[in-house]
Amino acid sequence: MHHDECPDQFYGCWQTKTRTDASGLLKAITDFDFIVTFICAYSCLSYMSEEDKRYLQSFFDGYGGEGNLQRLRANLPTHFDEIYDQAVTMAEKVGVAPTAPRIAERQRHRANAPAVDPKEHYRVNVAVPFFDHIISELDDQFSSLTLRVSKLLGLVPSVIQESRVTAQQLTDLVDLYKDDLPSPQLFSSEFQRRKIMVQNGRIAADSCASSLKACDPDDFPNLYMLLKIAATLPVTTCECERSISTMRRLNNYMRCTMGESRLSSLALMHIKYDMPVNLEEIVNLFEGLHPRMMQFASLLYE
Repeated sequence: MHHDECPDQFYGCWQTKTRTDASGLLKAITDFDFIVTFICAYSCLSYMSEEDKRYLQSFFDGYGGEGNLQRLRANLPTHFDEIYDQAVTMAEKVGVAPTAPRIAERQRHRANAPAVDPKEHYRVNVAVPFFDHIISELDDQFSSLTLRVSKLLGLVPSVIQESRVTAQQLTDLVDLYKDDLPSPQLFSSEFQRRKIMVQNGRIAADSCASSLKACDPDDFPNLYMLLKIAATLPVTTCECERSISTMRRLNNYMRCTMGESRLSSLALMHIKYDMPVNLEEIVNLFEGLHPRMMQFASLLYE
């Protein structure tokens, strides 16, 4: 793109593979198909970023980003005019004319719906499938059960302070976990007392684990149980997959007779390898538990 501005002594020393890869990348990002797809993705994701500013409050009032995207999808014929105009303007800056790919009778690798002009082609084959995909993914990600369980974040003091959660908004949690709570009918009063303490600055925590440590189980038994559930719920499957990969490396044919306690401890050491370990404290603890093993005998001196 900036070949004219590059001195010959620098351009001539490039390797052939580097020049070929750079030319291919430049051709890919200046293709009109890529430009339209980029503007569509930018328009949709930037619209979602505006919803992220009210992300916490939307969990307690009901997630609203999906409905807004559905309204945007319904008005896509009008909204796509702006997207296409921006794509044409960007293509003019790199000297690319608006064109549509050739339509084949059989196509398996990309959308192939017929259209009368490039604008109609990209609206039908790019914008509509992309917005439908985003909406369907939001349906899967923010199911009704996920939204109810996500309200456990409303028990964290920093979230209470920022989003102004009320006890009425957390009644779904009491109904969902009423069998685990010692006295679910007292949840509202406990939450009100907890909220006053947070607003007065007596409690400051920004995670479920720190909130659980700052919660007295005798004064707030229901909140303590809900925070314990929030701290133990798996957010993703990353920890499980990481544990499976670790066990595959540890429990091999050379360690097939290892006991369960030792294998679990070795797996925790391998998984939490980034945690600092005090070696002197471990040696002293091992010496106190197994004094006979710490009596080293010298082969040279008695």
